[in-house]
Amino acid sequence: MSGQSEAEMMREALERARRLLRELETQRDEVQASPPDIPPEQLALGRMAMNNAIASARRMLQALTEAEQIRQELPQERLCDDQTDQQAEADSGIEDESE
Repeated sequence: MSGQSEAEMMREALERARRLLRELETQRDEVQASPPDIPPEQLALGRMAMNNAIASARRMLQALTEAEQIRQELPQERLCDDQTDQQAEADSGIEDESE
């Protein structure tokens, strides 16, 4: 992914999250329309797992959407400064103790 701008990476992440959510919802709908011939307990567990996966995908998409809104609202130079500060902290592994 090197060479991609932050905006391109965010756009790609949003597209992938939307696609994942659509695919999960499509699979859920297909199973509801034509349930597999498995014991009811397994079917219930499968539905619960699918519902959990869909809820998780929705939360991820919401978080990405909010992050994109914040990214667009921040002045570009402030965003770059914050990223540089965060990277420096991550590289040092400790906070500045000279204060």
